[in-house]
Amino acid sequence: MAFKFRFETLKKHRKTLRDIAQKDYADAEAKANEQMQLIESLYVQIDEANEKSLKLREARPVDMDQMKSIEEFVELQKVKIELEREKARELLSVMEEKQEVLMEKAREFKVVEILRAKELEKHKEKMRLIEAKEVDDINLMRHSRS
Repeated sequence: MAFKFRFETLKKHRKTLRDIAQKDYADAEAKANEQMQLIESLYVQIDEANEKSLKLREARPVDMDQMKSIEEFVELQKVKIELEREKARELLSVMEEKQEVLMEKAREFKVVEILRAKELEKHKEKMRLIEAKEVDDINLMRHSRS
């Protein structure tokens, strides 16, 4: 007698829900990481502009127009960084929500897996008892013949 899990359909459904939640979390994490890389690139641009400004200060004569444009660029980049940081906070918040959903779906799936494991163990024990009874019957029949 083969083992048949009563809630196999439920298990498949919960596995599908877990997989969907896992994909949603991975997408949210990728978006958050992409946003963090964008912010990092903005900081790199500021560093490069500051290096360029330092080189201009060392040069003679000093080009004040170019220095002013670099300073304006740095200030605008700082404003842009703040806006991008706000977006990053929102994306991280969404990512945390998706992670919570994923953890809940994983727990629900694990419950069904544990139930299946328990039922499988009961089935195996039942089969062992049936086999032991059959062996006892065979031994009893052999003994009664002789």
